[in-house]
Amino acid sequence: MEEIMHLRSLRQNIQELKQLNLESAQASYHLANLVKQFTAHNSFEHLLRSRSSNGLYRRHRLTELTDDFHIILATWEPHSCSPIHDHDETIGAVAVVAGQTVETKYRCVAHAERGLCVGSSGNESFANCTVSPILPGDNLQIHQMANQTDALAATLHVYLHALDRFHLYEHHADRQYALIPKQLWFDQDSVDRPIAEPALIGVS
Repeated sequence: MEEIMHLRSLRQNIQELKQLNLESAQASYHLANLVKQFTAHNSFEHLLRSRSSNGLYRRHRLTELTDDFHIILATWEPHSCSPIHDHDETIGAVAVVAGQTVETKYRCVAHAERGLCVGSSGNESFANCTVSPILPGDNLQIHQMANQTDALAATLHVYLHALDRFHLYEHHADRQYALIPKQLWFDQDSVDRPIAEPALIGVS
């Protein structure tokens, strides 16, 4: 029988992966496999209930304050989306754990008078357990996530370095965007952490 990965095991595996100091593409490959294994054997459906949020979608931090990486669960209301944003050049992986989302990747194509010229490099619809990479560099660093369905959705975001700050891309004219620095926030302080206990995310 294949072993079910608990949250604590995922955290330990990420710590071990970081210690290998792999180059970005290799680290991303191994991280995606860890995330895929974790999401394939755990249920997140019980998290899909309405909660107040400080933003357009809800972020629940699943790591401890002492961890030097982030595991974040985001829950999405029907027909909601994130702003276009980057990830401070970290390595990461995003997986759909409930419902369906659409990810649109963007890339910087030129520097403009009021910021950057940003163009879409395509979008893709993701369902359960699909994993999308986040890598340093423009083509896999900037994206927008959206739930275009009538049902709730949830995504798991794992970053090898704690993502304390990032940029929003504010549209000005044509394809010109201004970079707006932001600090990452969580809704965790006002909600429970319902999958923090191993018993709730699988029995090995």
